[in-house]
Amino acid sequence: MLNASLARWTKAGAAALTFARAAGPRRLARLARSTGGALVQIENTNHCNYRCTYCPTHSEQSLFQVRRGHMTLDTFRATVDRHPAAALVVIQGQGEPLMDPGVFEKIALCRRRRVATQIISNGSLLGEAMQERLWREGPDMLLFSVDCVSPERNMRERKGMKFDRVIAGIRALTARRAAAPRRMVVGLLSIVHGPFDAEVEAALRSFNGLGLDIVYYKQLNASYENRIKGYRAPPIDAVPARVSRELDFVVSHQRVARLRPCAQLAFDLPYYLWEGGRTPCCVLNDPRYTAPEFSRDRMMERYRAKCMPGECERCSFFGGYEGGS
Repeated sequence: MLNASLARWTKAGAAALTFARAAGPRRLARLARSTGGALVQIENTNHCNYRCTYCPTHSEQSLFQVRRGHMTLDTFRATVDRHPAAALVVIQGQGEPLMDPGVFEKIALCRRRRVATQIISNGSLLGEAMQERLWREGPDMLLFSVDCVSPERNMRERKGMKFDRVIAGIRALTARRAAAPRRMVVGLLSIVHGPFDAEVEAALRSFNGLGLDIVYYKQLNASYENRIKGYRAPPIDAVPARVSRELDFVVSHQRVARLRPCAQLAFDLPYYLWEGGRTPCCVLNDPRYTAPEFSRDRMMERYRAKCMPGECERCSFFGGYEGGS
């Protein structure tokens, strides 16, 4: 009886801690949705040391070729200046953000303006010096890309990844949390390659004990079917309650609830390429989408006329047209 009662209290305490850890992500989500233009995504670099099979610019099967570079601090500053209402800047694009030698200066610029920041990294550069600097000077939210599949499949899909080294780096980073001089939300952006199955469940359970606050459970985006040879994006299921109850982190299923036309256009969430060009969103993230025909006003006109670009109609974020069709 006593052991059963203790087990229930232990489980309740773990659930409370998991809920509390999600407070940071919830706050950042509210910031992003608070007003038009509150969230801005800026590609600080499109250099990367991975060749992920589903990356529209780095995949060996990519049909698009782009120039590579790091955004200058002056261009970054000018971009932030264009959005005085910005509450959250996502410093990430088609590259590994921590490869940018000026990334910490860009984070500092936002912090001086009381603008929250988020970075999505592949976790390949988590040496001790980088871990220390991230806790001192890093973003408000730091996510690592680790797919919700087996270690072997991670390394097959994320070419260049050394799975054990990435996981060890994340564990070492979160172990420093208690002594850290500032708070930082740490989580995963976890691609799911198909319906929920034993492989997905095993991957989620393996993330227990990493000290994560949140895992964003994300499907592949069908919008990239015209950009990567042989690319397919199957639908995914939600995580069953029986599994989520046994995880020590919150799971956020990113693409279950859909907004019309999509969150990016509804909330005016622009994406800036490293050279400074503006595109409508993080999916239309190529220089060809900086043309006037892809401006937000023009895209909204096309939505009302029910003739959005094919990339948008296929997109996992697209909520469909009013009245269906």
